[in-house]
Amino acid sequence: MSEALLVVAPAIPTPMELVPLSFMQELESAETKVAGLTITDPASAQTAADMQRALTKAKTALEKARTELKAPLLTLGRAIDATAAGPAQRLEALTRTLKTRQVAYDDEQRRIAAEEERKRQAEIRRLEEERREKLRELEAKAAAEVAENKRIADELAAKNAALSAPASVEEDLDLADDAPPPVEKTETQKEIEAIKYAPLPIAPAVVAPKTQGLSFRTTLKLTVTDVNALPESFVTKTANLGALRAVYTSPWREGQPIPEVPGCKFEIDRQPVTR
Repeated sequence: MSEALLVVAPAIPTPMELVPLSFMQELESAETKVAGLTITDPASAQTAADMQRALTKAKTALEKARTELKAPLLTLGRAIDATAAGPAQRLEALTRTLKTRQVAYDDEQRRIAAEEERKRQAEIRRLEEERREKLRELEAKAAAEVAENKRIADELAAKNAALSAPASVEEDLDLADDAPPPVEKTETQKEIEAIKYAPLPIAPAVVAPKTQGLSFRTTLKLTVTDVNALPESFVTKTANLGALRAVYTSPWREGQPIPEVPGCKFEIDRQPVTR
């Protein structure tokens, strides 16, 4: 049975004192002394060393106080993180499961839509080929009809020319003025035009269905399998500082010559250290 998740936290006093007033007074006094100190002789150098030793102790005390004061808060933070880890992992597992199933469903719907679109395109090509074949048949039929009509007309003209007497000049002029009758389109020609300009009965394009409130972010993932095979423009060279330090700076001791390495510059760094 489900129940609320509780985090039990110990009582934390507030305000929380990090350092006492005396610490801040000593810090202010040290700032005044350092501002007015000038190292000119062994005595003033020793004074500076004593002050640095005192400051080192103060820094250690401040760090210890900070760590101890924050420890209960860090413990509480870890307890909160540990308590939230269980539900967070379960939520992440559920999210991964849903994402996997959603992607699988979307891929399947895209596959189905692509297959239906492939069939639709094939049907378009089939219908178009049927129309072209029908047009070829009708055009051949129309050409045959035109040839046959011309043959019949030529035969009739030849017979009439043989049977008729020569016409007078006036009759020739009258006949020349007569306009030829309009050419009527044959039924075959009308059928050709009807097929040629009629739209194909094509269904609309097939697309995968969309789920309301859900979209897919499609990106291209990159994984380098062999950095040595990459073109130079896609390779970043970085110095192996760890190896350089291990070979040259860590073993180096004062008084030894400065190393010389192509592409590197070594400088001696000297800092006062309180003992």
